[in-house]
Amino acid sequence: MRETSFIEQNKHKWKEFEVSFENEKDPEKASNLFIQITDDLSYSRTYYPNRSVKIYLNNLAQKVFQTIYRNRVRRRRKLFLFWTDDLPLQLYSVRKQLFLSLMLFLVAFSIGIFSSMHDPDFARFILGDTYVNMTEANIEKGDPMAVYKEMNQFDMFLGITINNLFVAFITMIFGIILGVGTAYFIIYNGIMIGVFQYFFIQRGLFAESFLTIWVHGALEVSAIIVAGAAGLTLGKGFVFPGTYTRMQAFRLNGMRAIQTFLGVAPIIVLAAINESFLTRYTETPDIVRGILIALEFAFMIYYFVLLPKAKVRRGDTVKKRSDEIPPDRKPEIIWHKIKSGGEVFSDSFTMLKSFLGPLFLIIGILAFGYCFVVYKFLGGNQWLYHSEYVTRFDAIVEAIGDIRVLLNYHWHQLLFVMNATVFAVILTLSGYILRQAKSGIYRFSYPSLLHYMVHRGPILLLMAFALHAILYSPSNWDPFYFFCLPRSSCYVLVKWQMIHSNGKVSAIISINSCRSSFYIFH
Repeated sequence: MRETSFIEQNKHKWKEFEVSFENEKDPEKASNLFIQITDDLSYSRTYYPNRSVKIYLNNLAQKVFQTIYRNRVRRRRKLFLFWTDDLPLQLYSVRKQLFLSLMLFLVAFSIGIFSSMHDPDFARFILGDTYVNMTEANIEKGDPMAVYKEMNQFDMFLGITINNLFVAFITMIFGIILGVGTAYFIIYNGIMIGVFQYFFIQRGLFAESFLTIWVHGALEVSAIIVAGAAGLTLGKGFVFPGTYTRMQAFRLNGMRAIQTFLGVAPIIVLAAINESFLTRYTETPDIVRGILIALEFAFMIYYFVLLPKAKVRRGDTVKKRSDEIPPDRKPEIIWHKIKSGGEVFSDSFTMLKSFLGPLFLIIGILAFGYCFVVYKFLGGNQWLYHSEYVTRFDAIVEAIGDIRVLLNYHWHQLLFVMNATVFAVILTLSGYILRQAKSGIYRFSYPSLLHYMVHRGPILLLMAFALHAILYSPSNWDPFYFFCLPRSSCYVLVKWQMIHSNGKVSAIISINSCRSSFYIFH
């Protein structure tokens, strides 16, 4: 259609819309006119990209957009409303889990005190010989709280913040194991804090220890209890789905758990500030420290317990939009499209939903076999239970944080074969799922997987061995790998180099997605 004909055919409609939009009383008519305007704008952009009609229609649509969204909630306002409205209402929806988390902690706290009363060595079993010996030495010197004064304030703040956020996160995320993982971490922390507190009570230092420890502990311990409630909420989706499917219930409760965790994260940071910058001043008058502890407990009780109840009694309810669960339907993935990160994430979970059971089974078998070989035949048990870590919990946490040892092929050559083989199996499994989804077959078949592995497995195995072989190459080869890999491809280059003089490990990790990026971590 010629541009003049297009204008002549639609100009009356545009004029009517331009004049009557702001005064239009019928929202359906205004909506229909707006849809027609945007359709005409799309048409003009396609066939008249450099003509004035496109500019006119774009300005008209922009005017409508500004009229609709001029009263929208600003980002800052939305952030403020999250803390004042959304989070308290979400906390009310997880009140039962919060109560259960508190009860678990109090029972564990009591167990820690009771066990310490009847077993003098229980404190060493829980806290470790190193810490007990250090604290007893500080008590003999007349400064039992000296442990809080030894480190630089800023360094202490960073270390404590990262550690406590990590502990809170694993407390929440392990709720995915039907809530059992979260319960374990709550109980362990409760026992440890009970033992820690009774350790000073037994030595006649209750007042000093309480006024020092709980300056930051009031917020820190409360935050762990709330993180436990988030983890129990996460597990509730699997254990008690109600009228939802288990995946729908997991999604719904997962959103609540994440919001709860985000709400408690600033509390953890504030507790780290207190521990790093305030706790060390043990000469502060007792009345000041007591008031600070009382205010911290009062704030936690008010914000996480009383305020949610008050809002619900006032008539506020959790927004239904966050509770809407889309109906089950056949997954639809558009393959020939450039997608945002959120769309890729959504498509990934769409595929995982259909293949979740077999994936858990295969990856679980791989993980069990890998760990069995490492700890049974490669001496991994000696690496895990290092003499510095006397408790099983501390050893596991250290193993998670020091997982880079499994990429140190100087420790054991068989790790190279194991890592490359497992990586190849995961690549093959991923490729099979992508092929099934692209073909519209959202069904897992072990015979078809075996057929795919026979045809594609050798190539992927060769690629995996070649990638892991980079870990054996000299350090000065790194620029060669970086510049030779295509800029238009996505690649991951991991290079671990052991520096034997000081035992440090440096890693060069480069992840390229249509652009070059190069990060060096020490």
